Amino acid sequence: MPLLIAAAAGRLEEIDRLLDNGAAINASSGKNALTALGAAALNGHTAVVKHLLAKGAREDARTETLETPLLLAAGKGHRDVVDLLIEAHAGIDITDRNGVTPLYAAARAGFLPVVEALLDAGANPNANLPNGESPLFAAAERDRVEIARALLDMGALATVHTYSHETPLSIARKKAGAPMVALLEKAGARMPVDSPDGR
Repeated sequence: MPLLIAAAAGRLEEIDRLLDNGAAINASSGKNALTALGAAALNGHTAVVKHLLAKGAREDARTETLETPLLLAAGKGHRDVVDLLIEAHAGIDITDRNGVTPLYAAARAGFLPVVEALLDAGANPNANLPNGESPLFAAAERDRVEIARALLDMGALATVHTYSHETPLSIARKKAGAPMVALLEKAGARMPVDSPDGR
Protein backbone atom coordinates (compact mmCIF):
# COMPACT_ATOMS: atom_id res chain seq x y z
CA MET A 1 0.00 0.00 0.00
CA PRO A 2 1.72 3.23 -1.11
CA LEU A 3 0.34 5.36 1.75
CA LEU A 4 1.57 2.89 4.36
CA ILE A 5 5.03 2.80 2.76
CA ALA A 6 5.23 6.59 2.60
CA ALA A 7 4.15 6.95 6.23
CA ALA A 8 6.65 4.32 7.41
CA ALA A 9 9.40 6.21 5.59
CA GLY A 10 8.30 9.63 6.85
CA ARG A 11 7.67 11.12 3.41
CA LEU A 12 5.20 13.95 4.02
CA GLU A 13 4.96 15.28 0.48
CA GLU A 14 4.22 11.84 -0.90
CA ILE A 15 1.61 11.29 1.80
CA ASP A 16 -0.18 14.49 0.80
CA ARG A 17 -0.06 13.56 -2.87
CA LEU A 18 -1.55 10.16 -2.17
CA LEU A 19 -4.28 11.60 0.04
CA ASP A 20 -5.10 14.22 -2.59
CA ASN A 21 -5.46 11.39 -5.08
CA GLY A 22 -7.99 9.57 -2.94
CA ALA A 23 -5.96 7.28 -0.70
CA ALA A 24 -7.99 6.26 2.36
CA ILE A 25 -6.23 7.65 5.41
CA ASN A 26 -7.51 4.94 7.78
CA ALA A 27 -7.09 1.96 5.49
CA SER A 28 -4.95 -0.86 6.87
CA SER A 29 -2.54 -3.04 4.95
CA GLY A 30 0.27 -5.54 5.30
CA LYS A 31 0.49 -8.71 7.34
CA ASN A 32 -0.11 -6.80 10.58
CA ALA A 33 -2.93 -4.60 9.25
CA LEU A 34 -1.11 -1.35 10.01
CA THR A 35 -2.63 2.00 9.15
CA ALA A 36 -0.53 4.92 7.96
CA LEU A 37 -0.71 6.43 11.45
CA GLY A 38 0.41 3.16 13.01
CA ALA A 39 3.34 2.90 10.63
CA ALA A 40 4.42 6.48 11.33
CA ALA A 41 4.07 5.98 15.09
CA LEU A 42 6.04 2.73 15.02
CA ASN A 43 8.90 4.39 13.17
CA GLY A 44 8.94 7.57 15.23
CA HIS A 45 8.00 10.04 12.49
CA THR A 46 6.62 12.79 14.69
CA ALA A 47 5.82 15.26 11.91
CA VAL A 48 3.96 12.59 9.95
CA VAL A 49 1.97 11.54 13.01
CA LYS A 50 0.98 15.15 13.66
CA HIS A 51 0.01 15.65 10.02
CA LEU A 52 -2.05 12.46 9.80
CA LEU A 53 -3.90 13.27 13.01
CA ALA A 54 -4.72 16.72 11.65
CA LYS A 55 -6.01 15.09 8.46
CA GLY A 56 -8.39 12.84 10.41
CA ALA A 57 -6.46 9.64 11.05
CA ARG A 58 -8.05 7.56 13.82
CA GLU A 59 -5.82 7.80 16.87
CA ASP A 60 -6.80 4.35 18.12
CA ALA A 61 -6.78 2.37 14.86
CA ARG A 62 -5.67 -1.15 15.75
CA THR A 63 -3.51 -3.74 14.06
CA GLU A 64 -4.41 -7.37 13.55
CA THR A 65 -2.95 -8.05 17.01
CA LEU A 66 -4.93 -5.09 18.44
CA GLU A 67 -1.96 -2.76 18.91
CA THR A 68 -2.79 0.94 18.80
CA PRO A 69 -0.43 3.64 17.47
CA LEU A 70 0.19 4.68 21.09
CA LEU A 71 1.24 1.18 22.08
CA LEU A 72 3.50 0.89 19.03
CA ALA A 73 5.19 4.21 19.78
CA ALA A 74 5.53 3.51 23.50
CA GLY A 75 7.22 0.17 22.91
CA LYS A 76 9.81 1.85 20.70
CA GLY A 77 10.46 4.78 23.02
CA HIS A 78 9.18 7.51 20.72
CA ARG A 79 8.37 10.09 23.39
CA ASP A 80 7.37 12.91 21.03
CA VAL A 81 4.95 10.64 19.19
CA VAL A 82 3.54 9.42 22.49
CA ASP A 83 2.96 13.03 23.54
CA LEU A 84 1.11 13.80 20.29
CA LEU A 85 -1.12 10.76 20.62
CA ILE A 86 -1.91 11.57 24.24
CA GLU A 87 -2.87 15.10 23.17
CA ALA A 88 -5.11 13.53 20.51
CA HIS A 89 -6.92 11.61 23.29
CA ALA A 90 -5.63 8.19 22.30
CA GLY A 91 -6.81 5.48 24.66
CA ILE A 92 -4.08 5.35 27.25
CA ASP A 93 -4.82 1.91 28.67
CA ILE A 94 -6.07 0.09 25.56
CA THR A 95 -4.46 -3.35 25.41
CA ASP A 96 -3.31 -5.52 22.56
CA ARG A 97 -4.33 -9.14 22.08
CA ASN A 98 -1.96 -10.24 24.85
CA GLY A 99 -3.17 -7.68 27.38
CA VAL A 100 -0.17 -5.38 26.97
CA THR A 101 -0.80 -1.68 27.63
CA PRO A 102 1.40 1.17 26.35
CA LEU A 103 2.75 1.58 29.89
CA TYR A 104 3.67 -2.10 30.17
CA ALA A 105 5.36 -1.97 26.77
CA ALA A 106 7.42 1.10 27.73
CA ALA A 107 8.36 -0.34 31.13
CA ARG A 108 9.41 -3.64 29.58
CA ALA A 109 11.53 -1.92 26.94
CA GLY A 110 13.14 0.46 29.43
CA PHE A 111 11.96 3.84 28.18
CA LEU A 112 11.70 5.96 31.32
CA PRO A 113 10.62 9.23 29.59
CA VAL A 114 7.74 7.39 27.93
CA VAL A 115 6.78 5.71 31.21
CA GLU A 116 6.72 9.13 32.89
CA ALA A 117 4.64 10.68 30.09
CA LEU A 118 2.08 7.90 30.26
CA LEU A 119 1.86 8.02 34.03
CA ASP A 120 1.47 11.80 33.96
CA ALA A 121 -1.37 11.34 31.48
CA GLY A 122 -3.18 8.97 33.82
CA ALA A 123 -2.08 5.52 32.70
CA ASN A 124 -3.00 2.82 35.21
CA PRO A 125 0.23 1.56 36.84
CA ASN A 126 -1.57 -1.57 37.99
CA ALA A 127 -3.14 -2.67 34.69
CA ASN A 128 -2.02 -6.26 34.37
CA LEU A 129 -1.62 -9.00 31.82
CA PRO A 130 -3.97 -11.99 31.89
CA ASN A 131 -1.44 -13.82 34.07
CA GLY A 132 -1.50 -11.01 36.66
CA GLU A 133 1.76 -9.27 35.74
CA SER A 134 1.74 -5.50 36.10
CA PRO A 135 4.28 -3.04 34.62
CA LEU A 136 6.20 -3.30 37.91
CA PHE A 137 6.94 -6.95 37.12
CA ALA A 138 8.42 -5.92 33.76
CA ALA A 139 10.65 -3.34 35.46
CA ALA A 140 11.72 -5.77 38.19
CA GLU A 141 12.51 -8.57 35.76
CA ARG A 142 14.75 -6.31 33.67
CA ASP A 143 16.31 -4.50 36.65
CA ARG A 144 15.01 -1.08 35.62
CA VAL A 145 15.20 0.64 38.98
CA GLU A 146 14.20 4.16 37.92
CA ILE A 147 11.18 2.85 36.05
CA ALA A 148 10.15 0.82 39.08
CA ARG A 149 10.55 3.92 41.23
CA ALA A 150 8.40 5.98 38.85
CA LEU A 151 5.70 3.30 38.87
CA LEU A 152 5.71 3.04 42.66
CA ASP A 153 5.58 6.83 43.02
CA MET A 154 2.41 6.83 40.92
CA GLY A 155 0.65 4.12 42.87
CA ALA A 156 1.93 0.81 41.53
CA LEU A 157 1.25 -1.94 44.05
CA ALA A 158 4.34 -3.75 45.27
CA THR A 159 2.21 -6.46 46.88
CA VAL A 160 0.62 -7.86 43.71
CA HIS A 161 1.23 -11.42 42.54
CA THR A 162 0.71 -13.41 39.39
CA TYR A 163 -1.56 -16.43 39.11
CA SER A 164 1.56 -18.56 39.52
CA HIS A 165 2.24 -16.71 42.80
CA GLU A 166 5.27 -14.75 41.65
CA THR A 167 5.66 -11.25 43.11
CA PRO A 168 7.78 -8.31 41.96
CA LEU A 169 10.17 -9.09 44.80
CA SER A 170 10.51 -12.78 43.91
CA ILE A 171 11.25 -11.80 40.31
CA ALA A 172 13.76 -9.16 41.41
CA ARG A 173 15.63 -11.59 43.67
CA LYS A 174 16.06 -13.93 40.72
CA LYS A 175 16.93 -11.42 38.01
CA ALA A 176 17.77 -7.99 39.41
CA GLY A 177 20.37 -6.39 41.64
CA ALA A 178 20.35 -5.25 45.25
CA PRO A 179 19.03 -1.71 44.53
CA MET A 180 15.86 -3.10 42.95
CA VAL A 181 15.34 -5.56 45.77
CA ALA A 182 15.82 -2.79 48.35
CA LEU A 183 13.41 -0.47 46.52
CA LEU A 184 10.70 -3.11 46.42
CA GLU A 185 11.18 -4.15 50.04
CA LYS A 186 10.92 -0.50 51.12
CA ALA A 187 7.65 -0.29 49.17
CA GLY A 188 6.26 -3.26 51.09
CA ALA A 189 6.87 -6.02 48.57
CA ARG A 190 6.90 -9.56 49.89
CA MET A 191 8.02 -12.96 48.74
CA PRO A 192 5.29 -15.46 47.84
CA VAL A 193 3.76 -17.01 50.93
CA ASP A 194 4.81 -20.51 49.86
CA SER A 195 8.49 -19.54 49.40
CA PRO A 196 11.10 -20.40 52.07
CA ASP A 197 11.42 -16.75 53.10
CA GLY A 198 7.85 -15.70 52.33
CA ARG A 199 6.22 -13.39 54.82
